[in-house]
Amino acid sequence: MPSPSFNSFQQTFALSWASNLVGTCTGSAAEIQDKLNKALSSDYLNNNVGPGWSVVWGPAIWQHNPNPEKPAGPDNVWFIAKHDSFVTEGQDPKPAYVVCIAGTAGTGEGFDGTFEDVAVGRVVDLNQWIPDGFTGDVIPSPAVASDPDFTGSTPYVSYGTSIGTYVIASMSPVALDGQASTHSSVSAFLKNEVVAPGTRLIFTGHSLGAALCPTLAFVLDKAQLLSNFSKVLVYPTAGATPGDSSFVSAFSRRFPAIPPAEGQPAYMTWNENIVNSLDIVPHAWCTLSTYPQNLNVIPTIYGNSPQQGFIPFSILTVLKGKLVTPAKNAWPEKPKQNVYIPLPSSVFSSGQEPFPTTQAELETRMMFCHIRAYIDLICGPDFKFTPGPCATVANDEHIPVGLSRILEYVESLPDDPERLEKYLVAENQ
Repeated sequence: MPSPSFNSFQQTFALSWASNLVGTCTGSAAEIQDKLNKALSSDYLNNNVGPGWSVVWGPAIWQHNPNPEKPAGPDNVWFIAKHDSFVTEGQDPKPAYVVCIAGTAGTGEGFDGTFEDVAVGRVVDLNQWIPDGFTGDVIPSPAVASDPDFTGSTPYVSYGTSIGTYVIASMSPVALDGQASTHSSVSAFLKNEVVAPGTRLIFTGHSLGAALCPTLAFVLDKAQLLSNFSKVLVYPTAGATPGDSSFVSAFSRRFPAIPPAEGQPAYMTWNENIVNSLDIVPHAWCTLSTYPQNLNVIPTIYGNSPQQGFIPFSILTVLKGKLVTPAKNAWPEKPKQNVYIPLPSSVFSSGQEPFPTTQAELETRMMFCHIRAYIDLICGPDFKFTPGPCATVANDEHIPVGLSRILEYVESLPDDPERLEKYLVAENQ
């Protein structure tokens, strides 16, 4: 298989995708980590990313509550790749490190899907978590803000996102074969790595990884751990909203958007969340209709209405209600108000096909809009990534990402119109 002729944005996305290779694997963290380590061979990187890349840290697998009696999948997966001559802006190649963070694994039943993705009802004060004058190379565990004030300038992120960020920053790879781990944490590695002048650092991830990578970049920068690098960039795709308006403002000051040049496709951007307007995930967790990405558009996102595809419309209406409630829960007083604001985004549309008429059609549309649509945009409609070591179907769409919890919920709803209508009425009482 020849190496793809990818530009810098495409290579960054392909590295992000590689972090999802073991999403369907189960076993101990060491077993899964060993599988990913072997999968990320020079052949894989050459054939799916491009020549010149190597893994210089990790990969790392983290499981929240490992149980030898019940093998599970990974909760977080991440690694760092390096290229000695990579162009990020202009035509001047420089060394580059890329921190690659996976999306939600498996069916979303792990800690990543049940907590990191959805624990938005509580928030963390970033100024308390990483205070001014922070020293050291160990990121502390975040604490829930007891009385958040969303009307001031204090930046807040969701508790789930903060825990995922803490894991990626602070956990080391599992030691294999009884040997001590040869890697420190990501935070210590990035602080202490000796790099050439002009070296770039990029954080990237898809879905859950796209909520974690901008937050991780911000936290490590706030902790003064990235000063070795001349330029730090972020490349998230399909991410949900990690924080409030003050976080967006603080992030944008530190990582100003570098949007696509005139005539370039939406994916050719740095420091913006690349968003398919028909993907439900990036519409979480904003509830203000003044922003294009907000939960209120979900019922009609595919053109459904009570007259056009009643079952999908009803399912999406119930889904919206299920997401809006936790999205507002962190607001300290009643009535609850909006908390989350989308990061700067570069938006494209995968095309509005005829509205879905059945639950199965809805699930297919949701999956395509969250996964394959991004591959089509960035890598091209004919490109296929090499499947991971535990893949049962050689298809990109079976790489698991953060839509899994939403799909699991959709599948739990009645698919008979009469029963669904009764369910909808009961939910709204």
